Amino acid sequence: MQPEEVNRVHECRQLLQLIVDGQATPEQETHFRQHLNSCVKCLENYQVDNAIKEAIQKKVECKCAPSDLIKEIQGALNNLR
Repeated sequence: MQPEEVNRVHECRQLLQLIVDGQATPEQETHFRQHLNSCVKCLENYQVDNAIKEAIQKKVECKCAPSDLIKEIQGALNNLR
């Protein structure tokens, strides 16, 4: 692998979690998707991480925190400031 390609793979790995979590900028996502078109290893890593995220989302039940707990946490955070 050429040094330039090694750098692209490294960048892709850094972006992977942002992409999977939906937190990447549009520019980062475009750069990432372009790289996936030419790198099988990064595509495989993306597919695995995405599958793990989807499996976790199916198994984990989302519940809201009790309002008393939310107020307590907010108060503690305000005291830190």
